[in-house]
Amino acid sequence: TRRRLTQSAPADLQENIRYFHKTFLSHPKWAAIKKAKIIQIPNEKSWKSEILRSPIIPLVTPPNESTELAGHMHRAKFWANPVRYPIVPKGMDRVRISIHVDNTREQIEDVIEVIMEWATYRAEQTRKARL
Repeated sequence: TRRRLTQSAPADLQENIRYFHKTFLSHPKWAAIKKAKIIQIPNEKSWKSEILRSPIIPLVTPPNESTELAGHMHRAKFWANPVRYPIVPKGMDRVRISIHVDNTREQIEDVIEVIMEWATYRAEQTRKARL
């Protein structure tokens, strides 16, 4: 069910965005995924200092992999939009997800787990290809 929009809705949305960033960037698998360059978050270092955070979160993937991540998310019943060249610069493919005021913490945690699942699999594939 949708909740009625109240005066606290903008603050609640910002709290959900903060919760996503904090939970995503502190995930136990994040350091390895980042090091393997499977996913990058463009505002990773600045999100804490931003007064108003965008509810659209870009997950930058290696070239031609944004559709794979979006497909994985769709199969898990999460909506995500792959964005590729020429909409973004070559080599900067990404998946955009949107955080909503109605998202629960459980939903945010669940989508993070789905993203990490895909990224861990991709990191393992990359590691095996190098052997």
